Amino acid sequence: MPDSPYLRALFETPDLFVAVLDGDGNLLEANEASLDFIDRELEKLRGEEFWHTPWWDHCEELQEKLRRRFKEVKGGTTARFEADHFSPDGERVAVDFILSKVKVKGSRVRFLALGRDITEREEAEGKLEESEKRFRIVTEGSSQGVYLFQDDRFKFMNERFVEMSGYSREELKEMHYTRLVHPDFREKIVGWTKQALEGDSSGLPRRNEFKVLTKSGDVIWVSITPSLVHFEGRPAIVGNVVEITERKRAEKALKEEKGKLRKLHDAVDQLQRKSTEKELLQATMEAAKDILNFEACAVALLEDDYLVDKVLSSSIDPEDTAKFEVGEGIVGKTFRQGETIWGKDLSRCSEAKPVKESFKGFISVPIGEMGNFQVVSREVGGFDKRDVELAEILVGHLREELKRVRLEEKLRQQAVRDPLTDIYNRRYFNENLQKEVERSERYDEPIAFLMMDVNRFKEINDRYSHYVGDEVLREVAELIKENVRGADTVVRYGGDEFLVMMPETNGEVKKVVARLKRELADWNEESSLLDFPLTLAIGVSHWEPGQEKDVEKALQEADRKMYEDKVGDRD
Repeated sequence: MPDSPYLRALFETPDLFVAVLDGDGNLLEANEASLDFIDRELEKLRGEEFWHTPWWDHCEELQEKLRRRFKEVKGGTTARFEADHFSPDGERVAVDFILSKVKVKGSRVRFLALGRDITEREEAEGKLEESEKRFRIVTEGSSQGVYLFQDDRFKFMNERFVEMSGYSREELKEMHYTRLVHPDFREKIVGWTKQALEGDSSGLPRRNEFKVLTKSGDVIWVSITPSLVHFEGRPAIVGNVVEITERKRAEKALKEEKGKLRKLHDAVDQLQRKSTEKELLQATMEAAKDILNFEACAVALLEDDYLVDKVLSSSIDPEDTAKFEVGEGIVGKTFRQGETIWGKDLSRCSEAKPVKESFKGFISVPIGEMGNFQVVSREVGGFDKRDVELAEILVGHLREELKRVRLEEKLRQQAVRDPLTDIYNRRYFNENLQKEVERSERYDEPIAFLMMDVNRFKEINDRYSHYVGDEVLREVAELIKENVRGADTVVRYGGDEFLVMMPETNGEVKKVVARLKRELADWNEESSLLDFPLTLAIGVSHWEPGQEKDVEKALQEADRKMYEDKVGDRD
């Protein structure tokens, strides 16, 4: 044990590796923690060059690096580096090293090597990096900014959010979020943000618009849709961000047209409150009815290579409509060119295909790459340039809100669906089980649970590879989906287990089981994936309102019966 109080304190630190070297780099002393790590005694190591001791046996390159660093330290510098070490049983440990020159009693010069185990930190950083990677994969393609916020710091952000701010990704992670918020809005933003991060989402706005200060000093307007989530076990906020600076400028420039602009503002507010495409499109047509004096209105969305009408005004008979190929008619031409087309009289446009002779003036506006918006008037020249501008503003909002609801739906689906089989996951089932129980009690209808397990699945993975095992799971999931009712919920319950929740069942379960077995037999005849018949272990249970056993017992019963069936299959 060294006689220096400073060195003694270091030697007694349990999570610190300590070694003392002489001027030639030979080992003089080492603490218990470092010796325990390599399972060696000090007397057998004392006098050896430090870089030739067992700490470094696993890597000649690291030995040479340490020798060079020791020469640098002898010149008066301090060296710090990270290195991987391996214990005698082969366990990898990442260590942060510091090598420095010190003076001890008698003015002797010694060299001190300190190491600390940072394996857990590296693993945590790796998990965080992987989480960020998945987050970016989901959000990078979005034209909206997306961020995840926790502890007054931005944890993740997509490229669009970075572009909006003007800062680098690294700068955003280091800075306090209020640097982005304009002073006029800081108090309000800080209030609901603090409340949400404490776990109370009651004050969290559905949509919030405010000014942002970019790195260059420019002021832009943004619209944020925040949601309270849990990240790494603690509250966090995920936000979708749309820059609305141009919309704000347009609203200011059109202030004199108070009547139409007020209706437009009301329409935008309504669009922002909608959570489905159908609601958005219907709200857009209602808004257009107030803002534009039209005879007919239609909103079409792109499906495959066709523009298909999704909402129509009452003046259009659905039987009179037709879907358009991209480039066909005024609608298809507008979409293909990506520019608004408007005119005084449809009858003078050779590519037009009006469903009524009374349709004259028209405005056709592309909804980005998603579809087309069209209004017509019974009057020749029924729309002027200002009407076109208003229609484009309305459709611009529709475009952004469509992107929002599609992204939100994508994120929702990823949270509740199994990525391998694209059926619901256990999280979705757990969240919706109580709702189904309440519905069953309300209508006094039973619920059946059908639990299934793929027999010999481990053998499939071992004999054919996990790739084939994954393909079997996908095929089984598809087979189950195709042979249950639309009202039934199909869940990947875990591993190779599947669960079907069947509400309002009156003898249907036996039919479903029989149908599944028939279809599986046909699959075995047609499939070349396996060289033995694929079978399922199946367990069925029922739960009815008013009975003594709760729904959890019914699930356990289905699981038990499935296991009994599996054991019987082995016999």
